[in-house]
Amino acid sequence: MSGGIYLDNNKIYKNKEGLKEGHVYQISFDGVKIVSGWALFVTIDNQEYLIKRNMAISNRFNRKIFKSSISLIPYIYNPSNSKTRKNFSKYGIGVGIVLSAIIRSIVPKQFIYAEPPQDFLIGISRVILFFILVVIVLMIVSLYRKKFLEKKIRNMGGELNFLGIARPLSPLQIVKDNLEVW
Repeated sequence: MSGGIYLDNNKIYKNKEGLKEGHVYQISFDGVKIVSGWALFVTIDNQEYLIKRNMAISNRFNRKIFKSSISLIPYIYNPSNSKTRKNFSKYGIGVGIVLSAIIRSIVPKQFIYAEPPQDFLIGISRVILFFILVVIVLMIVSLYRKKFLEKKIRNMGGELNFLGIARPLSPLQIVKDNLEVW
């Protein structure tokens, strides 16, 4: 993988030489909401790399590495210094119950619970269609997150450049209960 960037124990290797150590951070442009799908890797000598991480599932897949032409260190998310926002999560359950009842009464039952397939190929085609739709939705979310970050960086007078691919060899961070986040 020439030209790629290799991650090992929070270290970035460019072409397997020039070892750089650093830390992984989350970023927030408003101090409240974390930018989803991205992690900021800051080396000891303050070089910054953005790691595209769109899956919540912890895995060892290859990640795309980007570099911003402006510094994102001032936008590192710090929960102790973050602005507080109103917590509306207690209303979510009530709204969900009411909306589910409304949707159940409006939408015909055939759209939610289709008849069981009488043919094996019809059942398989429904499952394949479902997975294709999930993949399309995930691709749209990934594209939206990238365009959102590009727009924010462009509005600040910078640009986002693709550098290469990384494959984490060790977890990016270890959270409470020794859970590893790749």
